[in-house]
Amino acid sequence: MAANNGWSSRRPMKGGNFTEADRMLEEENDRQIAGLAGKVSQLKSLTVDIEGEARNHNHYLDDMQGDFEGTTTLLGGSNKRLKSMVSSASQNPRFMCYLILFIVVIFFIAYYMVGRAIAT
Repeated sequence: MAANNGWSSRRPMKGGNFTEADRMLEEENDRQIAGLAGKVSQLKSLTVDIEGEARNHNHYLDDMQGDFEGTTTLLGGSNKRLKSMVSSASQNPRFMCYLILFIVVIFFIAYYMVGRAIAT
């Protein structure tokens, strides 16, 4: 039998009546159509949920991009200041020694304070 746009081309028997087998097949088709309609509905809700998640993630990524750009600007300025400090320290090595000693002392103080906070 040739298909007509996906619909069956079954015709009733003479006298216009379907047989019992035809009715059973139609009922089975109706049950399967209802099952497929439920699955299509689930897929539609799933795609809507995925779209919402994708929009939320894109918004989050856009915010992160702005944060990274701000951080890049901040680090660029810090790098320039550090270069100028190193160039001035090359003219005065004693200043660089004091600076390194100061950083080491601050590190040990912070290490000690964190260790005491965790112990208590």
